[in-house]
Amino acid sequence: MRRIRDKILVTFLSVIIIPLIITITFFGIYTTKSLKWDKTEIFRQATNSKAERADYFIRNIIGDIKSLSNNQLLLNLIDAMVREDKEQIDRWKFDVGMLFK
Repeated sequence: MRRIRDKILVTFLSVIIIPLIITITFFGIYTTKSLKWDKTEIFRQATNSKAERADYFIRNIIGDIKSLSNNQLLLNLIDAMVREDKEQIDRWKFDVGMLFK
């Protein structure tokens, strides 16, 4: 009687439990790798998006600086300040103030 019970137990373990453990282990490893890859890809996309926004922001600032450096009213105001011409400084301050209102 004991022999049949042992054989049934061994058969049950070899047919059901061992393949189940192998399958669970395989899918566990596969799922872990897949989740890590997904998280890495999401992080990479977020980082690229932030980098692109920062690059766009800096390019806009560079464009604004170039635009301001070529503005004739500002150049005239700076020239009047260098010459310390009070009348011209007041005139160009007014014109620059109107420009940036």
